[in-house]
Amino acid sequence: MEVASFSFAVFGTIDLYGRLLVAKYKTYTQADARIAELILRIEGVWVKTEHQIEILRKIWNTLEGRLQNYQGQVLQHLQIKLQTATIEIDGVIGVKREDDTFLPTKLGGKKGPLKRAKILAIEECLEKTIAELEEWRKRFDPSWLLIARIANRDIDRQLTVDSKGPLNALSLLKSIRDALKEDADPKESGPSIFLDDAVDILDPVLIPHSSALLSFNKEEGTSTIIDTTTYPPRSDMNIATIHVRNVARILSKSDPWTFGLLTCRGAIKLLDSLGNISQFELVFDIPSGLQCPVSLRFRLLTQPKTSLDDRVHLAKSLARSVMFVHTSGFVHKNIWPETVIIFEKQGSHLGFPFLVGFERFRPAAAGSKLLGDADWGRNLYRHPKRQGILPEDLYIMQHDIYSLGVCLLEIGVWTSFIVPSKGTDVAIPSVLLNIDQELSKTRDKVKAAFDLKRQLIDLAKEALPSQMGQNYTHIVISCLTCLDAGESNVFGSESDLQDEDGIIVGVHYIEKVLLRLESISV
Repeated sequence: MEVASFSFAVFGTIDLYGRLLVAKYKTYTQADARIAELILRIEGVWVKTEHQIEILRKIWNTLEGRLQNYQGQVLQHLQIKLQTATIEIDGVIGVKREDDTFLPTKLGGKKGPLKRAKILAIEECLEKTIAELEEWRKRFDPSWLLIARIANRDIDRQLTVDSKGPLNALSLLKSIRDALKEDADPKESGPSIFLDDAVDILDPVLIPHSSALLSFNKEEGTSTIIDTTTYPPRSDMNIATIHVRNVARILSKSDPWTFGLLTCRGAIKLLDSLGNISQFELVFDIPSGLQCPVSLRFRLLTQPKTSLDDRVHLAKSLARSVMFVHTSGFVHKNIWPETVIIFEKQGSHLGFPFLVGFERFRPAAAGSKLLGDADWGRNLYRHPKRQGILPEDLYIMQHDIYSLGVCLLEIGVWTSFIVPSKGTDVAIPSVLLNIDQELSKTRDKVKAAFDLKRQLIDLAKEALPSQMGQNYTHIVISCLTCLDAGESNVFGSESDLQDEDGIIVGVHYIEKVLLRLESISV
């Protein structure tokens, strides 16, 4: 059976079992305070899921085939989880499976006293169901946001019609689509995302080993993170203004705990002596309870050991951030430990990481100027064909994936690949890497860059299995080889990944990187 027709049948089954499951649980709302709390949680998850699946059903025929295949598999998994959860709760409350006439309307509220054993059994079922649904959403949410990249008016119309759904599960998706429209008007129609020049009430401090600033608002008593763009001279600042506006709008909708990206408060236009725009500052709010931000580079240099749990958590968060950037229609172009900021929070050992460093971003469809630099430290995190002052290739998502792979390798071995030279301000390569001659003295820079890439892959194969496991090792190598020709590239050939909206590479990233990372439990 084809995935498309099969999935249409699944929609109805999911809706039936989802509603039935919630109805069965709700009959026990007054049985126990803990049960009531868990039922509210499961209702919240289901209402959002139900609305998204209904929209998905309506726009199914507009989805790219590879995305349909993936969504079909994800929906099938949800159907199985709901059916299994229903069978389990039936076993607890004593409903016979052969009783086909058992419907939610026949359930009466269970207000009387229940045996403690049954209460505990129901709680256990609820907790398991919530965990299963939340785990399922990790598979579903990234592919749901990929819909933002599909240029189709039918999707726009459907999102507009259903924009008042429960919990407005479409708000983020619609915001991203609005920002990605190619004919976007340079003049903002709603409240401006650009802030007044507030530099006079900010007291910026450079975060060690990072280009980001920590700024303190004296009037409000709050702190923010500031990213400053680095547009080269003679850039078209009218186009840059649109790009900055759009990325600020999208990031203003970001859930920091879900996407590993701070919520953007707005952008500030920086003017030169003639009153013309020279650069921009992106202002990010810091979530409550977080403090003392430092870069991942700083942690790698100063924290000699960290637990496996912390390293896996850090890797997962960074991978989610890369996915959200891609679904938002942007390439980051600047992923390395200097642009990962880690905040302290009471009770957390390593802290909570967030991807910043949007000074070099651009829309994925805007084209590349093929400009780079000769900084060996930055080039270490760039694909060989994106290194140097005049890179060979246009920048695409796979280049961000490659950069992610280098970072994941560094996190896995927990050793900084860039270290300060004693007595000087000059940074030198780690002893793990033999790149002094290759990048500094060799005339053939391209050959040297590919030799370094091979070193990174060899290091991953040798060091990661014993420290992070085979699954993590495979993920890192998949990232480092995502642009290779041949069977070693699990993403497939470049021609196989090409589609107008960038959907296929996003689906491959979810399957080959994101979900495999999420499956690692320690």
